[in-house]
Amino acid sequence: MLSQGIDKTKTIEELEGNRWPDPPSDATYLVQSVHELRRRPIEDLGVDGLRRLITQNVGLRWLLPVALDHLRETAPIEAESGFYDDDLLHAVLTRTEEIWRNSPHLAHHLDETINLLTDILPDMQRLITEWRAPLFDMRMMTEDGSRLADWGKHVTRTHQSPSGEFQVHFYYNKVTGKILPFDYKIVFKAN
Repeated sequence: MLSQGIDKTKTIEELEGNRWPDPPSDATYLVQSVHELRRRPIEDLGVDGLRRLITQNVGLRWLLPVALDHLRETAPIEAESGFYDDDLLHAVLTRTEEIWRNSPHLAHHLDETINLLTDILPDMQRLITEWRAPLFDMRMMTEDGSRLADWGKHVTRTHQSPSGEFQVHFYYNKVTGKILPFDYKIVFKAN
């Protein structure tokens, strides 16, 4: 379990060591509920509370592993019943690419969980496909034993072309000297 080392009896405020002030009296329901959920023990959040906080990028360090464990635990039920609650899966899948690049073990866990699902709605399948696209980069970048931290964005010197000056932006592995062959772009300088 990914969340095994997380003390679920604690609140996000306790884990972060950061108590937010009370929201203004005219705050929206969403703002009020996020403040309240941060003060609730993780074990008492429920799926809706997890989804709401994750969607607002609150406490992701602790909540993503908890959510991923829940998704893994409920995946076999989907295979039996044909029903899967997509709301939490949607919240998790729509976190930024940077989050998944910085936590490849979480991305791998989620990818394995998705592979357990058998009856995925077309809109969710599209979202999964979009989420998996950068993961292909991560797999390619680490299949030779490299770490993601070995890779970095690099830029060539400025070149001249009939269309103007440009640079090539690409990923380079400082340890192996490899260049990622498909994730690069040409950037023309504005005149």
